[in-house]
Amino acid sequence: MTNTLDVLILAAIAIVVLVAIMRRGARLNRAASDLFNERELFSMTLARIGDAVIATDLHGRITFLSPVAEQLTGWSLDESKGQPIDTVFQMVREGSRTVVENPVARALHDGSIVGLTNHTILLSRAGTEKPIEDMAAPLHDVAGHVNGAVLIFRDVTARRGIETRLNQFIAELSERDHRNSEFLAVLAHELRNPLAPIRAALEIMRLAPEDERSVESARDVMGRQVGQMVHLIDDLLDVSRITRGSIELHRERIALSAIIRMAVDAAMPQLRQFGVLLSIAQPSAEVVLDVDPIRVTQAITNVLNNAAKFTDRGGHVWLTATLDHETVTIGIRDNGIGLEIDQHDRIFDMFTQVDATLERSRDGLGIGLTLVRKLLELHGGTVDVQSGGLGHGSEFVLRVPRAAGSTHPSRLPASVVPTFGATGPLRILVVDDNRDSADSLSVVLRLTGHDVQVAYDGQSGIEAAETFRPDVLLLDIGMPQLNGYEVAERIRATSWGARIMLVALTGWGQASDRERSTEAGFNVHLVKPVDFAVLTKLLSAVKDPAAITPDGDQRAR
Repeated sequence: MTNTLDVLILAAIAIVVLVAIMRRGARLNRAASDLFNERELFSMTLARIGDAVIATDLHGRITFLSPVAEQLTGWSLDESKGQPIDTVFQMVREGSRTVVENPVARALHDGSIVGLTNHTILLSRAGTEKPIEDMAAPLHDVAGHVNGAVLIFRDVTARRGIETRLNQFIAELSERDHRNSEFLAVLAHELRNPLAPIRAALEIMRLAPEDERSVESARDVMGRQVGQMVHLIDDLLDVSRITRGSIELHRERIALSAIIRMAVDAAMPQLRQFGVLLSIAQPSAEVVLDVDPIRVTQAITNVLNNAAKFTDRGGHVWLTATLDHETVTIGIRDNGIGLEIDQHDRIFDMFTQVDATLERSRDGLGIGLTLVRKLLELHGGTVDVQSGGLGHGSEFVLRVPRAAGSTHPSRLPASVVPTFGATGPLRILVVDDNRDSADSLSVVLRLTGHDVQVAYDGQSGIEAAETFRPDVLLLDIGMPQLNGYEVAERIRATSWGARIMLVALTGWGQASDRERSTEAGFNVHLVKPVDFAVLTKLLSAVKDPAAITPDGDQRAR
C-alpha cells in the first residue's frame, strides 16, 4: 500500500513538472514568436523609411541594411551582414577628400547620439559619390546596456543643387545690388557734372548781360551740357525699352555712307572736346543697308564717343568700313588706354565701367556699349572688342547684315515731322503746372514772333483755350487734378477743339505714353526737354490747323 502511494505521488509530481515544462516551453515559443514578429516589424519599418538605415551589433558589424542603404552603398543585405561598418559605409570630407570618422564608432563608444554632419561624401562600392547627411544612435538591451547602433543617412544631391543655385542667386542679387548702388552714385555724378557749368553759365549771364561774347559762350556751354543730359537719359530709356522688348525698329533701305555721315556728325562734338583726330575709310561703291537708320547711327555714335572718352588728347580714332557678300563690318579703332583681357566680355554688361577710379571722371554710366550690343542684335548683327592690353588701344568691330535685292537706297527723311510749308505768327497756348517751364517756353515762342498765352493747370487751360482759340496747344501730361490726357479729351469733345493742333510736351516718353496720347486726341508727342529746332519745324508745318484732325491724320511722331 505504501509502495503504491509512493508511486502515485511520484507520478503526480512528474505530471506537474511535465505540465510546468510544457507551459514554460509554450511561453518561450510565444516569446520567440513575438520576438521574431517584432524583429520582422522592425525590419519592415526600417525598410520603408525614406532615409537609408544601417544597423550594427556591439562590435560595429552590420546586422541590417535597408533597401535605400543598399542602393546608396552598392552593398546588398546578404553581402554586408557581418561586415565592419567602415567597409560598407565609407565617407570623405567634401573638398579636402580627407576620411571622416564613422559616426557609428562614436555612438558605440560614447553611448550617445551623434548629430548630422555636413559636407560629407559617401563613396559607394561602385565608386560613385553622393553628398549625404547622417546621424548615428546607440541601441540598448532591456538592461540598458549598449548592444549595437543604428545609422540613418540620406542623399542630399537634389537639396545641395537647390542650395547651390540659391547661393548663386543670392550672390547675383548681392552683386546686382552693389552694381546698382554704384550706378546710382555714378548717375548722380554724371547728372551733376552738366549742372555745374550750366549754373556757372547762368551766373555769367546774370553778371555780364552786356558782354555779348561771354553771353554767347555761356549759351554754347548750356546747350552742350543740356544735350549731354538728354543723351544720357535717352540711353537709359532705350536700354529699358530693349530689356522689356518694347522697342520697335523702323527699317528702311539706306546707304552705308549716309549712316556713317550721320554718326560722325553726332560724335564730332565729343571728338573735338577731347581733342581726338578721326580718320574714315569706307567702300567707294554704294552699299545699302536695310536697317533702322536712327538706331544703327546711335550704335556707331556710341562707339565713337566711347573711343573719344578713352583716348588721350591728341590721340587718333580710325573708322573703317568693309563688306562681303552678306555683311558690312565697321571697325572703330583707337590708340587710347586699351583693355585688359578679362574686360573683353564684361565691357558690354550693364553699368560696367573700364575704370571706376576718381582720377578718370569720363567713364559715364556704363550703358552705352550695352545699348550698342542690344541694338545690333535687334538687327541680326554683332559687336566684338579686341585690345592688346592696357596702353595699346582698342578696336570695336560692328557687323550688320547687308540689304538683299535692290542696291538703291530710299531717301532718309529730312526731319521727324511732316513739312506743310511756313506760316505766319501762330496763336499758341502753353499749359504746364511747372511755372518755370511754361514761362521760359512762352518767352522763347514770343521771341520768335508768336502770340502766346500761358495756363498753369488743366482746368485753366481748357478755359483759356475756349476764349483764346489757339492754333497750337502745347500741353503737359502730368498735372494735378486734371491731367493732360483729360484736358485733350475735353477739348476734342467741343465744337471748336477739332481745329487745334494738340502737342503733348511731357517727360513721359514710353511707347504706352505715346499710344495713350494718340487715343486722347494729341497730334504730336514730344518729350522734354524739347529740341527747339524740332519745335520750330513743327510750328512751321501748321499751315492750316483744320488739316490736323483728331483721328491722327498728318500726325508727327
